[in-house]
Amino acid sequence: MSRLSSARQLKREQVEFRVITNEKTIKTNSNFKFLFVLSAVSVVLILVSLFLRVQLTELTEQINQETKKLENSEREELRTRSQLVDKMSTHNIEEQAIKLGMGKVQDYQVEYISIPRKDNVEVNN
Repeated sequence: MSRLSSARQLKREQVEFRVITNEKTIKTNSNFKFLFVLSAVSVVLILVSLFLRVQLTELTEQINQETKKLENSEREELRTRSQLVDKMSTHNIEEQAIKLGMGKVQDYQVEYISIPRKDNVEVNN
């Protein structure tokens, strides 16, 4: 009987061994699945991060280009304003008038008129 009981005991150990082996396989599979999902999520996050970095770089470049355009426009405005101030200065206007044959008003060119001092207000109904 000892042989028979040792055979039963061996079968029990084999059954128990198989159950333990299956549990390890299940744990290994669940760990593998978890690591696979975790790595997939990591890859997706990295790709999204790269995409956002590219978008940020493109927008920054656009902002830099528009800033340069604005600076050029401001310089052009300043140059144009200074040219306008130069052209509108009193000295330039006098020179232009002399070129056109104009001059300052002389006393003999002034003609005085007299206007009566009566101020009348009439109301029409």
